[in-house]
Amino acid sequence: MKKLLTLILCTFSLSLFSQTSNMPLHEVFTSSTCGPCVAGNQNLTTIFDANPERQTVVKYQMSWPGDGDPYYTSEGGTRQGYYNVTAVPRLLVDGGWDANPSTYTSVERDAYYFSDSYVLLTASHTISLAGNKLTVDVSVTPLMDYNTNNKVFIAVVENRTTGNVGTNGEVEFYSVMMKMLPNASGTILGTLQNGVTEIVHEEYILQSNDYIEEVEDLSVVVWVQNYIDKTVYQSMNSIESGVYVDELTKENLVEVYPNPTSEKVHLLLNTTKDIEYSIKDSFGREVLKGIVSTNFIDVSGLAAGSYIIQFYCEKIRSSSKILLI
Repeated sequence: MKKLLTLILCTFSLSLFSQTSNMPLHEVFTSSTCGPCVAGNQNLTTIFDANPERQTVVKYQMSWPGDGDPYYTSEGGTRQGYYNVTAVPRLLVDGGWDANPSTYTSVERDAYYFSDSYVLLTASHTISLAGNKLTVDVSVTPLMDYNTNNKVFIAVVENRTTGNVGTNGEVEFYSVMMKMLPNASGTILGTLQNGVTEIVHEEYILQSNDYIEEVEDLSVVVWVQNYIDKTVYQSMNSIESGVYVDELTKENLVEVYPNPTSEKVHLLLNTTKDIEYSIKDSFGREVLKGIVSTNFIDVSGLAAGSYIIQFYCEKIRSSSKILLI
């Protein structure tokens, strides 16, 4: 008897997706009238300062306990209600990790940081000292398809504040949320298609009742989040791409050349005052900083790519894009 061997061919489709590194978003609910918040903030400061390039941070000051924080805003209250926060301190990481920030560790942070993301996010902003106009541009490029309920959130934060001292003994506060654009509800993206870029543009005139202490000390944090299940797909610190202009000279602090370059960025200084600089990569992470002491900056240790170099002199800033090859 002959045996009949039947070969069954099975076909299947395999979808391959690219991925990028993840920048974990840390949303902190706190108050200067909350005793336990002191230890929580101190723990986070220790973790964040050790690796400032490995996270984004937004702190919402709450209206309780007691009289609450002087810098409480209704938009912070909206985020509180969104996460159903009923006690402070509380930390949410990428919309998921949820506990007292005193228990958070750098190991947990690094687990988020070294995970993969499937959303490419870029953001840049400018602030005009004349009129206090803030402009933010965001592009979102998914590396896989996402269903509906996706939003972009934009938070304007002040890097350091001292005017909201309460009763818990803290005298300075970091990454304090001052305003969300256009508001705490974010901007709807809807369905995200693999490789299709979505653009978000926001403009806002900073107001006197926004609690801002120094316009020059503002940063912008941007993230993409599924508003229903609260998953944060990607976040970044927006790159300040605009120029703070000296009202008297109308000149940039520093002009840079050549561009592109590889080993040195040469500088043409337009002031004799001391100038500090900070170089940030395309994720908004600071990769190099210092004080201008010569007519060039050595960038030979940086990888090829696009960067923003920011210069600071008293209350004047200027920024330039540079390409390293």
